[in-house]
Amino acid sequence: MNFNFVVFELKLSRGADKAMGQISRYMGWTKQNFAKDKGVSGVIVAKKVDEKLKYAASIIPDLSLFEYELNFKIREVSIGWEEKNNQFLRVGIK
Repeated sequence: MNFNFVVFELKLSRGADKAMGQISRYMGWTKQNFAKDKGVSGVIVAKKVDEKLKYAASIIPDLSLFEYELNFKIREVSIGWEEKNNQFLRVGIK
């Protein structure tokens, strides 16, 4: 196979030092166990990238930083009974 490897680290909270240690360890393990002569790059995705993480990442080749944003909507789901053809059916459930 002729491809390179990308290691993703998704951070749910802050922690620059922990994130850098983890991504470095994962990238190193991937290089030794899978990549061999292929390239290994890393991606850290965090809710907020602080200055400490930027400083640390700036000296690691092939490491990218991304911030994520979550948006979601909620809607009420009707759970009740409906009469159809003289039968009562539960609605809102599949």
